[in-house]
Amino acid sequence: MKTEKSYQRWLFFMKFGKRLGCHQMCERSFHIKGYQFPLCARCSGLFFGQFIVAPIIIIFTSFNIWWLNLSLI
Repeated sequence: MKTEKSYQRWLFFMKFGKRLGCHQMCERSFHIKGYQFPLCARCSGLFFGQFIVAPIIIIFTSFNIWWLNLSLI
């Protein structure tokens, strides 16, 4: 029963990754405990990089918030 629940959770995240625009090629993706990561290595780097850089730009620069929004598009 536990494996069925984890499989359903994995399917949910895989569909979410697909909606984000990731190609999800198996040979370019990370695997955790036999499950493919929902984002490939390239997309993971892009998304995590944006989440890390955005607060750094806000804290350490005097950018206008509108420029930051334009850079994340």
